[in-house]
Amino acid sequence: MGLEIQDQGSNNRVEVDADAIDGDLRIAIQGDGNHVRVGPGSSVSAGIDIVGNENTVIIGSRTRLLGDVPLEIQGDGNSLRVGDRCYGALVARFTSSGAGLEVGDGTTFQSVLMSLDEPKRITLGKDCLLAGAIWITVTDMHSIVDLDSGKRINSAKDVVIGDHVWLTMNVTVLKGARIGSGSIIGTGSVVAGEIPANSVAAGVPARVQRTNVTWKRDLIREEPHRSDERETDPTVTHAIRRL
Repeated sequence: MGLEIQDQGSNNRVEVDADAIDGDLRIAIQGDGNHVRVGPGSSVSAGIDIVGNENTVIIGSRTRLLGDVPLEIQGDGNSLRVGDRCYGALVARFTSSGAGLEVGDGTTFQSVLMSLDEPKRITLGKDCLLAGAIWITVTDMHSIVDLDSGKRINSAKDVVIGDHVWLTMNVTVLKGARIGSGSIIGTGSVVAGEIPANSVAAGVPARVQRTNVTWKRDLIREEPHRSDERETDPTVTHAIRRL
C-alpha cells in the first residue's frame, strides 16, 4: 500500500516523504485546515484518523507506533506531537477540541491509552518507559454536580510527567497528576496527585515509598550467592540465615 492519503476536506497539509517512511501509512482526514507531518524512518501501524478542523499531528523521525488502533482525533484545534525515536503501542484518543498530547524523544511504551476527552493537556517527557496496560486521562469522564448550585465540581486537569519516568504494569494516571523526573511508579498503582522527582511511589492512591533513587533501562545483574562460600562476619551470617 505504501502511503495512502484520504483527504475529504480543504486546505489540509500532509508532509510525508513516501520513500522515507517505514512500511505502510494511512492518513484519513475529514475536515479543513489540518496539518499532519511524519518524519523519515517512522511508521504508524494503524494509521491516523482525523475528523475535525485545524488539528495538528506531528510524528518525529525514526518513531514506530504499533498496535491495531489508529491515532484518532475528533474535534477542532487539537495537537498531538510525538518526538524522535519513540517506540511502542500508543492509543491516543481525542474526543474534544483544544486538547494536547506531547511525547518526548526516546520514550517507549508496551501499551498505553491516552484519553483526551476535554480540552486539557498530557505532557510526557523524554526517555520515559511505560509498561503494559497504562491509562492516562485528564478527566473523570462524568460530571459530579453540587446539589445546591447545580455546578460541576470535578473539572478536568492537565497531566504532567517528567523526563526518564518509569510507569510499570497496569498503572493509572488520573487528571491533575504530576510525576517528577527520574521517578518509578509501582505495578497497579493509581497516581492522583504529585510525586516528587527521583522517587519510588506505589499504591492506591500512589504514595512515596523511597526517595533519592533513579532507574536504568539495562538490568544490573547481581552475582549469585555461592553455597560453598563461608561468611566470616557473624552479623552477615545471621542476616543470611534470617532470609
